Amino acid sequence: MKGYSLTSRACAAQVRIWAHCNHLRDLPTIIFAEGDTGKGDLIKRMQKDGFPDPLFKPMKDTKLKNGSIEQGAIPLQAADLYAFELFDAMRTIEQGKKLPVISEPLSILDKICGEPHFTSNERVEWFSRASKKVQEGETQSIGDPDSPFETPDALPSRQ
Repeated sequence: MKGYSLTSRACAAQVRIWAHCNHLRDLPTIIFAEGDTGKGDLIKRMQKDGFPDPLFKPMKDTKLKNGSIEQGAIPLQAADLYAFELFDAMRTIEQGKKLPVISEPLSILDKICGEPHFTSNERVEWFSRASKKVQEGETQSIGDPDSPFETPDALPSRQ
């Protein structure tokens, strides 16, 4: 899985957790931005993981082939802007520059319920290796790079 499909799948996991914590019988419809690469990988992964097929909508009003207009999904614009603002702030800090005052869009969007999640390159590489092992039927030696237990032998007993 590449960046778009991995982060989208992670978002779906957060939706599943939220739905479970709120005792929902069914997951809400999960909508992603149309046009990003990795759409096919995301659909396959979500089907494999027992999610309903996601919907894809444009972020902006889009003229369809038949001449009609499909309205853009406003929440996707907010999510995209929030991701950009977070990325821009992190890039500024990584370049050794002083972060100016938090931007107005970021301060407004940061009030939305929930926490942003970040994924490192190392975590993406681990996920790719772990997914391959699971597909091959090997689950005992996967481990978790974020776990204090670095080797399968160090894992606590499940008894």
